[in-house]
Amino acid sequence: MALSLLVIAIVLLVVAAAPDLTRTRDFAWFESYLRWLHDKLKPNGFWDSWMGLTLSILPKVLLLAWIAHFANTVAFGVLGFIGSLLGLFLLLGPRDLSEDLAELAHSHESVSRLRAQKLFAVEHPQPLPAVHLLQPVLSASLKRHYAPIFWFACTGLAGSLAYRLIQLCADNKDLKEFLPERYLRAAKTLESWMAWLPAQAMCLSLALASDFDAVARAWHEHHDRSAHAGRRFAWLDLDMGFLASTLKACIDVDDVDELPILEADLVQALDVSPIQHSQQLLGRITMTWLVAMAMIVLASYLS
Repeated sequence: MALSLLVIAIVLLVVAAAPDLTRTRDFAWFESYLRWLHDKLKPNGFWDSWMGLTLSILPKVLLLAWIAHFANTVAFGVLGFIGSLLGLFLLLGPRDLSEDLAELAHSHESVSRLRAQKLFAVEHPQPLPAVHLLQPVLSASLKRHYAPIFWFACTGLAGSLAYRLIQLCADNKDLKEFLPERYLRAAKTLESWMAWLPAQAMCLSLALASDFDAVARAWHEHHDRSAHAGRRFAWLDLDMGFLASTLKACIDVDDVDELPILEADLVQALDVSPIQHSQQLLGRITMTWLVAMAMIVLASYLS
């Protein structure tokens, strides 16, 4: 855990100091590999299932786990430490989250808002008010930043790689063009399962770093609505809408569904204060995670 904390802290500092390095993050090799595998295994029925997803992901994860284990035994673990730094850096993103958030937080006009919201996979012809962008911002933050860090801290580089590859299979538009439907559905389900724990950790960190009562109330209200909609064990639901509900409770905005979307020709100066506040809260979540890991490390040494 101590080395994991050090790796995470160094990677976050490097990303903040040199955001241009994020251009090195490229998973084109994975797309090429899946295209080759798809051409070879398409005639077989198991490719269009969980088995196809497992076959395309598991060997790479196991190989990386073996390489990481071997590297940790060489040169007193220095090789493994350097590999962890490079690996975690490449598995975040692909773009720098803080830069994209900063661009969105300063998008006061329609043109800049349209450009910024596309960075968070919002393909809408109109510039949306900031409150409509909270859910996409949180979803992008979870997938690009917090989930890879969470699985790296819990399971090492192999777990972080597993999440990233599964997330690419679930969300990458280029892969959706040729991958089978059941394969994509399996990837989406597995990605939701792997994102559930990091999302809960984000919610807890938000409560500790902001207004605990407001976050707890919003969390319960969101899952109560899910329970009333007929979902059993609503708190285990893979719907990540509770993240937006808890964030809105901290920044005191109305429900996103009740707010009208403004027409593009009427939007002159868009309010960015919810995004700016969200940016600050996401920074607090990161600090809370680092402090929590540091306390675990300290407790382990003291014991």
